[in-house]
Amino acid sequence: MEGWGCTGKTRLELVWQSREKAVRRRKNIVEKYYGLDSLNVPTELEQMLLHMLFRKVQEEFALVASGWGLWSWLLVFSFYGPLSGLPPFDRPCLLHSFAAAHALGFLGYGLGRGRGFLSGRGPLLCAAAAALLFPAAFLVPLPPGLFFSAAAGLASASPVLSWALALSGRKDRVSLFVLTAAGANVLCQLYFAGALRLSSSPWAALSVPTAGYVVGSCLLGGPRGPVEREPCGSPARGAGPILLFIAAVYPVGSFFYRTFMPLAGRHFFECFGFLPYASALALGALLLRRLPLAALAGLSISVLGLSLLGPGFFPGAGHPAFAAACSGILLGLGFADLFLWLSLLEKASAGHHRVLGLCLSANVAVLGVVGTLANVAGFTAAFRAPHAAFAGAALLFALTPPVLSRLGAAGTPEAASGGLARLTRAERKVLDLLLTDLSYQEIANRLSLSPNTVKYHVRNIYRKAGCSSRQELCAACGRVDAESKQDNALPPDDFSRRAGERAGIET
Repeated sequence: MEGWGCTGKTRLELVWQSREKAVRRRKNIVEKYYGLDSLNVPTELEQMLLHMLFRKVQEEFALVASGWGLWSWLLVFSFYGPLSGLPPFDRPCLLHSFAAAHALGFLGYGLGRGRGFLSGRGPLLCAAAAALLFPAAFLVPLPPGLFFSAAAGLASASPVLSWALALSGRKDRVSLFVLTAAGANVLCQLYFAGALRLSSSPWAALSVPTAGYVVGSCLLGGPRGPVEREPCGSPARGAGPILLFIAAVYPVGSFFYRTFMPLAGRHFFECFGFLPYASALALGALLLRRLPLAALAGLSISVLGLSLLGPGFFPGAGHPAFAAACSGILLGLGFADLFLWLSLLEKASAGHHRVLGLCLSANVAVLGVVGTLANVAGFTAAFRAPHAAFAGAALLFALTPPVLSRLGAAGTPEAASGGLARLTRAERKVLDLLLTDLSYQEIANRLSLSPNTVKYHVRNIYRKAGCSSRQELCAACGRVDAESKQDNALPPDDFSRRAGERAGIET
């Protein structure tokens, strides 16, 4: 039986070897993603965990794809996108009414209105209405056009909120948001490049992002449970620092970007402007592995301020200075968007829906005001002077201490206690041992987990507590290492309960 192409091995041996490779691959997946001892996992449980993993990947892909469809349509057309500058879409008043109604839609959600449209077929119906009403606003006279655009802006808030709530329930929301935001910007550039080639048929160029918008709404799963209504008298906790950050960063960054972009090469940044923005998202996600979330706020303000100093110090440099300034502004806005959305998703996951609605409404309102003033004759010309760039940089640097001090309050013991209250059962067990002098390997041995799983739980604990080290975590918890030494190891034979907990956490 040696005539099968492999010397010294029978067909039965080859079949057995391939089966061993498949079993080993399956056990590696179980050990990597679930932290279980693959040698003690029954075959049926392995298959169940793999099925859960594939389902999780499928849901995450649907969530990212829906974000691509929603955000690319808003960025390229509805929200002062590149397509809005092409005829017959060059009617700024319709864009202003869309932005105002879009902000009102978020504000209504923050006040507890319209939350029934966030689940089921509500987002799809709202997206279909927005996709029909907003293009129709450019085909009718101005008074009904304003009504159509306002109705489209109000309806388009529901799919965005449904996507945000679905994303807030994910543990790996950082990577999912980065993939969504970067992919939506890339699609926006591709849509605009196609529109330039189809300049004789602008409606055909608009049909592609509109179809993607509706398809993205179809993929929305919405929040996993009903959105609980907060009491009428409950304050929007944590909204103050985020609103201060929005008021400090977005007006300055947006004004100067709209002012410098024509001088730096409008066509280049409309086609390749996603490069610095996507780079900021990827770099910010990497920095969050070592730094707290509030550090991104300081980094975005610093990058924006330094970007404005170039045109201020070198007003006669011309195109290179303005191109560098626009790239730096996009880099800073990328850090700002990452901080803002991750902060709001954290608030939404904790049940603070008012903060999500109010802050999104404020962000859209600020960008709408910037888009309105950018069309005022002579307004943008005033920002091209060197003293205007110096004034913008000085304003950012002056607002940096109060913004960071307010955002740094999230790392206090009072704020950390709220974050630690949202820990899962497995994270609480890791936390109890983390407050001692045990290493990651010793914690893994105590809980019968892999070191990578322990590191994953530690990153989640630091993120929820707003800490960046074990010392800060001990101070935030108000516990002494000697008092927190206790043996929480699970019995070696208590595998079924541990597997059930791990499966429940991942789902």
